Amino acid sequence: MVKCEFCGQEVDLPFRCAFCDGNFCIEHRLPENHSCPQAPPRTPLGHWKAKIRRLEPKELPSLPRRTRAEETPSCPKCASERVQTTAYRRDYIHYQCLDCDFKWKQPRLQTTLKPTRKKKFVIVGATTVTAIMIAVFAVSIFVYFPMLRNENDLPIASFTSSKTTDIFIGKEIIFNASSSYDPDNSQTSGITTYRWDFGDGTPVEVGSSCIVTHSFTLVRKYNVTLTVIDDDGQNSTYTKSIEVKWGAPTISELRSWLTLDQTNEMDYDYPYFVCFDFAKMLANHSRQKNWKMALVLINGSDTATKQSWYHAINAINTTEGLVYIEPQTDDVWWCDNHVEMVSGNTYRFWDYPYESVYVYITDILVLHLEDLEEYLWIRPACILPYCSKQ
Repeated sequence: MVKCEFCGQEVDLPFRCAFCDGNFCIEHRLPENHSCPQAPPRTPLGHWKAKIRRLEPKELPSLPRRTRAEETPSCPKCASERVQTTAYRRDYIHYQCLDCDFKWKQPRLQTTLKPTRKKKFVIVGATTVTAIMIAVFAVSIFVYFPMLRNENDLPIASFTSSKTTDIFIGKEIIFNASSSYDPDNSQTSGITTYRWDFGDGTPVEVGSSCIVTHSFTLVRKYNVTLTVIDDDGQNSTYTKSIEVKWGAPTISELRSWLTLDQTNEMDYDYPYFVCFDFAKMLANHSRQKNWKMALVLINGSDTATKQSWYHAINAINTTEGLVYIEPQTDDVWWCDNHVEMVSGNTYRFWDYPYESVYVYITDILVLHLEDLEEYLWIRPACILPYCSKQ
């Protein structure tokens, strides 16, 4: 325990004055509370300004090294030699007796530090640096130029594709590497082997022809890598990224395919096979053509009878634009400019038996086959007392 030097109270964590280096309690920690004899006069910033000025680097002298003469003294009160050094200050060393707990400080011996030897730097002139660079360059020419002259240059790999955009799944693409060449061979291309890695897990194609065809089976981005080997065995690679999308048929191709599809020949059997099942079956069949057909679930009301109207149809993006399909009758139609149907508008539908019905849509939901697992409630919700072909 340390005692406050002003009131004598024992404290665990004493406050040390920055001016007299004494230990004080929380009530007498400030210089004015313990009548500090070494406190500077008050300034507009208080004691802190004086403390900051006192600690400026310009005014701080170098601390003297401790010499043999500054060995730990004996206690001046009880003459005990069990004395502990508590702190080193610029001008004083603080001690504490371990037997009688007496504290005191005594001035430090002034010693002179050896001056620090300054390092000398030799500044090399511009002429010397230039001469060194010329010598290094000359040596490099005589040593490495014969090696570089006889070294074989690497071939240049490059290729193009028949389509750079709108690359659809299942469609064959022509890759042409005729732009690859060997700088060492001026008469021919100099390329003897072409290795194609299409990045889709298929085996690498190796051959001497610079033209190959390939089709992709999944919708994603692929990194196609070409490696060319010249007649000296040197090789080089070139990689290009392509994006494969779902196929987009024309409206004529779509209608021709619907005439061959047999989804519309299924019998409507409420509540076991309803409009939702027709739309799901047709979307599944479209995947065989590498088309991505969506399911459109419509919730609205007949503008004439004000009855609720629920139905499920299909939608697909063709080369002409977005079209809608009635899977129970194979009818194909679209809105003006092939825009998408939205809720809050009235649209005309063909109701069974082929009667025109105007429906005000209050809610519409577009799903793909990959989304059906997240919407397991859709199938029970489509078993409704009214459907367009009931």
